[in-house]
Amino acid sequence: VPGWLRPALVNLVMRCENDETEARNVVQEDFECVDEPDVTVGEYAGCLHASFPRLMCWVRALVLLEKFLKNTGVQLTKFTIHRLLLTAVVSTARHLEIPCDIDPSWGIEPEDLYSMEYTFQKHIDNDYRVTIHSCLESLLPFANPTPEAVMAAKLLSPERTPLPTQQRVANWVMALPKPSSTHAITQNLKNKLSKIKERSKELFQRAARN
Repeated sequence: VPGWLRPALVNLVMRCENDETEARNVVQEDFECVDEPDVTVGEYAGCLHASFPRLMCWVRALVLLEKFLKNTGVQLTKFTIHRLLLTAVVSTARHLEIPCDIDPSWGIEPEDLYSMEYTFQKHIDNDYRVTIHSCLESLLPFANPTPEAVMAAKLLSPERTPLPTQQRVANWVMALPKPSSTHAITQNLKNKLSKIKERSKELFQRAARN
C-alpha cells in the first residue's frame, strides 16, 4: 500500500477490540467473518488499492467508515475490520462512479458485498458528503500527515490553506466557521436572484426610454 495509507491502517488495527466484546449487535454480525482472515489488513488493503488507487476515494472512505462506526456502535475486531474496510471503499467508489468489478482476491461473494453496502449506506443516511473538518480529523491521529494525505483532504474541500503541522491543523480546524444551514444558503441565493431581476428590469426600462 502507499506510504500515506499505512498510518491510517495502523490506526484502525490498533483500535481493534477483543472479538468477545459485549458491544456486539445485529449490524456488527453482518460484517463478521466466520473465521479470522489469513491475510493482514495491510495485505488486504493492498488488494483493494490495486482496484481503487484514487487518493480521494480512500480519504472519503475512511471518513465515512468513522461515521458508520459512530452511528452503529459496531466494533473494529480482527473478524470485522477487513469487511468494514472493503465495504467503505467499494461503496465510496460506486458513489464516485468508479468501476467496481468484484475481484476474487477480495474473498467475498457478490450478494454478501451488496448486502453490506446496503447496510453501510443505510447507516450513513446515504450521505457521502464530507467536510474539511471530518477530513482533517481523520488525519489528526497521525503525528505527521504526509503531503499526499493532506492533498487528498484538500481536494475534498474548497479550502486551500497550507497545513504544515498537526498542531496548526488542529488550531485551524477549531477556528473554522461552522457551515451555514441549507435554509440560510437557499435564502441568500433567492435574495441575490431577486436583486439581479430588479437590476435587469431597471436596465431594460432605461433602454426603452432611450
